[in-house]
Amino acid sequence: MRILWLPHHNWDFIRQGQREFRLAGLLGAGHEVQFVTWREVRSKPLSALASLRRRSWQADGFAIHQARRVPNVLGRRVHEASDRGLRINELLHARTVREIVRRERIDVVICGISHQSVGLPPDDLPVPLVFDYLDFKLERSPDLELEYLRRADAVMCTSRVLVDRVARLDVDGHYLPNGVDLDAAARADPERVRRRYGLNGQPVVSLIGVTASRQPFYVDAIAEVARDVPGLVFLLVGDGGELGESMLRRAREHGLRVIATGPVPPSEVADFFAASDVGLYPGDQTPYFDAACPLKVLEYSAAGKPVVATDLEELRNWSFPNVRLAAPTASAFARELRQALERPHVTPDLAGFRWSTLGDRLQRLLEGVVARGKG
Repeated sequence: MRILWLPHHNWDFIRQGQREFRLAGLLGAGHEVQFVTWREVRSKPLSALASLRRRSWQADGFAIHQARRVPNVLGRRVHEASDRGLRINELLHARTVREIVRRERIDVVICGISHQSVGLPPDDLPVPLVFDYLDFKLERSPDLELEYLRRADAVMCTSRVLVDRVARLDVDGHYLPNGVDLDAAARADPERVRRRYGLNGQPVVSLIGVTASRQPFYVDAIAEVARDVPGLVFLLVGDGGELGESMLRRAREHGLRVIATGPVPPSEVADFFAASDVGLYPGDQTPYFDAACPLKVLEYSAAGKPVVATDLEELRNWSFPNVRLAAPTASAFARELRQALERPHVTPDLAGFRWSTLGDRLQRLLEGVVARGKG
């Protein structure tokens, strides 16, 4: 098969190990995968000029095609008004996609949720289109969700919640969750992290990858538990931005010892999961978090760690024995944190979440879609 992938973000981002990059690499044997990307415009004038260029190159075993993209000088107002990017960028991106499909004799196109950057995928492709429903980000734009689904010949859903959702919309969804690298988890060196940050002998509660509620109930919970657990440390890993800063302020108000690492290389992330005693996934009880496939919960589980998470619909579907679900309140999270620190836990069977397993599943799905042809 010759596959064209329209990812949810640009190439510079997804090549760092995002879902599309991993799955495409697993399809490489016997198949040809190409990507369409675009340039993020920085403050320098040369960056704006570079975004107007079309070019193609080879990277990591894939052909990469850059579509033209006009800088959005109007900023967030465009997205807030229509939840889509500039109309001209959608036209430019669609033209590029059509040309590549024709020139490269593409058999199937996969698209992610990228309407805010480059608009919706073309609705007149001569080959099947598969929609990768990565996250439920379309609650405020139901018309856009329906357009993605209408244009798709098949839908890949990262959660059972999304499978059920598209079924209610009379669409056949295929469950293809995010994956976890069990081999990387097995090779992880927790002592490297503990030595670097002076954590030897100290219990560590971590949040790795700053996806969390903006309400700091989980920081309050850690501080409450720290009053009874000597030396407890809150380890915050990743580019926290404004949310991370608010967590740090709250922790300092409580006098809680907190270590914020900032961004870490992808090759070292598994060490931080292994160095944790308890992991956190403190989301909000919203449709977005309910439908998510939280990679950090998979990675904590692969490291053999207990997790305290908000009681969310997809996590209830998983029923992992090491994941303690709690209401998003300080008292509920504190109660489960104490239990996670004190009691033994069982590690779940993650074989169904191996990237290689998911790659095989995706290949069978695409073969079926191509065999049926354009709907």
